[in-house]
Amino acid sequence: MTNERTAWGWGLASIDAAGNTLDVWYPQLTLGAAPEGANRPNHEFGALAQPQADARGVRREPVSSAPPPGAAAGSRCSP
Repeated sequence: MTNERTAWGWGLASIDAAGNTLDVWYPQLTLGAAPEGANRPNHEFGALAQPQADARGVRREPVSSAPPPGAAAGSRCSP
């Protein structure tokens, strides 16, 4: 028997010029299943999210830790 627990949240990923994720900062995770896409709150990172690379070649993009609907358990998350 397993005790499956879930959590979800928005993170801010630092991505290098080659597309490698350097790290992800999650300011708050919420226990339980994630709301469906239309009901999921906005990440509200505002100016912290930078789709253009900075002087180091790193961009910062919001990502969700919740897998897309219908994804298998353990699936990677996407923006």
